[in-house]
Amino acid sequence: MAFFQVLLASMISPGMASFGVTYPALHAEPVLQSNSWWHLGGFCFGQVDGAPAAKLSISILWEGQGPLHASAQVYLAVFDGREDRWGVANRDWDTSSCEQKLAISTDHTLLSDYGPDGIQPEVETAFAIHIRQKTATRDWHYALLACGNVEAAPLKLSVAAEHGALSIFAAKENFDSSSCPVMPVSWWRHAAEDPLFWVLLFAAAIVSASSSIAVMVCCRLKWRNDTKLLSDSRSAAGLNDVVIGKPCERPEGEITEGQINSTQNATYNANVPKEV
Repeated sequence: MAFFQVLLASMISPGMASFGVTYPALHAEPVLQSNSWWHLGGFCFGQVDGAPAAKLSISILWEGQGPLHASAQVYLAVFDGREDRWGVANRDWDTSSCEQKLAISTDHTLLSDYGPDGIQPEVETAFAIHIRQKTATRDWHYALLACGNVEAAPLKLSVAAEHGALSIFAAKENFDSSSCPVMPVSWWRHAAEDPLFWVLLFAAAIVSASSSIAVMVCCRLKWRNDTKLLSDSRSAAGLNDVVIGKPCERPEGEITEGQINSTQNATYNANVPKEV
């Protein structure tokens, strides 16, 4: 039994040693120069309300002679796909300055902040970034910016999406198009983002309420009018009694209870037999 366990371990160990998780990642190895920038590519991230939509793992290896200090002003910048972010940066990407790019970026981080005394040469530095996005699914473009006086040396940079990436695109791609897959969109979420929707909804509510009030007022006025007409007709009937037919004539003479009139008496006497 022990032999089979050792044999099984020897068969599994090489595979386990080479097994690992591979994330979609952007890789770059530029030679840094002052006042220079490089488009690295990017990812498409979905929308999540509250929690982070994605998590990125950043890895840096500086191959210069000295540390990469803050004076070098080397930034990792990101631009989301909105018109006032990547839309503006894209139009003037080759001509705008480093400072202008930073001003319109969605976010940027100074790489030297992730080392105790800057980024040390030949020492790999890693950190994580969380992406928060709750308004829409869109592309995010990443760029490396060298804005200060920097040593001309290679910088190896890797940006890996541990989770949340719906797609990935390479450097200098998708400048004018989206890499995001077509996703089913809730009509309510889409409409709620449009201010005109709320204006139309409010106007419809006002028109509906006005119509309901108008119908109620008309019904109330009609009921009051009908009630008044019925009351007037009853009053008129009480003042003018209508008699149908000819009234009975009063018989001549007076009839006293227990008596008969003279005509009836004569007839009665004629019919009584006489005594013989």
